[in-house]
Amino acid sequence: MLHSDELEGIPIKLSAAVSSTEDRIMADLVERIRASMEISATADWQLNRLRMLGESDEYIRETLQDLLGFSDKEMARLYSDTLGQAYIRDKALYDASGVKLIPFKENKELQTIIGAVKKQTSGTFRNITNTMGFAKRVNGKIVFTELSKYYQEALDGAMMDLTTGTYDYNSILKRIVGEMTSSGLRTVDYASGRSFRVESAMRMALMTGFNQTVAKINDDVAEQLDTDYFEVDWHGGARPSHQKWQGKVYSKKQLTTICGLGSAGGLLGINCYHSYNPFVPGASVRNYTDKQLKQMNADENTPTPYKGQEYTTYEATQRQRQLEALMRKQRQEIKLLEKGGADKDEMSIYRASYRGTSAQYNEFSEAMGIPQQRKRVTVDGLSKV
Repeated sequence: MLHSDELEGIPIKLSAAVSSTEDRIMADLVERIRASMEISATADWQLNRLRMLGESDEYIRETLQDLLGFSDKEMARLYSDTLGQAYIRDKALYDASGVKLIPFKENKELQTIIGAVKKQTSGTFRNITNTMGFAKRVNGKIVFTELSKYYQEALDGAMMDLTTGTYDYNSILKRIVGEMTSSGLRTVDYASGRSFRVESAMRMALMTGFNQTVAKINDDVAEQLDTDYFEVDWHGGARPSHQKWQGKVYSKKQLTTICGLGSAGGLLGINCYHSYNPFVPGASVRNYTDKQLKQMNADENTPTPYKGQEYTTYEATQRQRQLEALMRKQRQEIKLLEKGGADKDEMSIYRASYRGTSAQYNEFSEAMGIPQQRKRVTVDGLSKV
């Protein structure tokens, strides 16, 4: 089916769209705060407050509709193009086994499943966008606040702080921008009370649906080829619990009992980018021997020193993700503070901090011998800092 790098690239366009939506909503609030600061008279503020909140509600609705429209189109593309191309990769195996491959679009059972999964995923996306907001610390606790309420509290709080002289505009702007970029646009699960980044929640929903379809295709192909065996692929930087079973051949039952297929932490589970393919003894050839797998895993687990610490390949990639997340936050802060007209001297400090993190990222990646993933940082679509 698909290789690990292809699976990892599947959510990229959706992640970019969610990041753009997040930035647009944050920027809209910053612009409204800046506009409210120009209304010095309390009477004028009271007259304009409801208008500004009404306009923000309308802007949020339109922005989320844009996101949902894009996500529907992106899902259609992924399921028709990406899955269609992966589907025909098994043709050589079909030919070697003397079995005719049903064309992707003519496989009615598969198309029915794809339609149902797309509908389910689309519904999940809409639920996510209906429960969005920001999280902020109140009396030492992290409290989730729905988007419209956060707008209202931010605007009212900013005006109160300014009119009472508690804080100046620059301090107010930094506080609100810091809150938003630290939290990120979030969705809440009211059953558990936990909130999640919207980008993570939508990526998880997309990959869950996609992986369900991949699993169904694999089962169908194996059934047509009369095999009960599958080869799980191998990729660098796999988490330790996945490393021990990647790259080998298993029966369908073993995919569940050994690899954890169907569980959140197993094969095709949350943030898993492994794939597996039907394996026909006598016709298929393994990608790696047991000896090769043992050596590759040993190389991955050999620690590399860096500034007093040691990192395996997996630990190094996790540190990379942390630095990438920090750079995305810093980029958001810089762009939002620029839009809000923050103090120029302080802006220089923010830019210098970003450049320092970027240099650290370069140095660390080179020391670890792992490729940089700058696309994870620039997925926000913001211009060069």
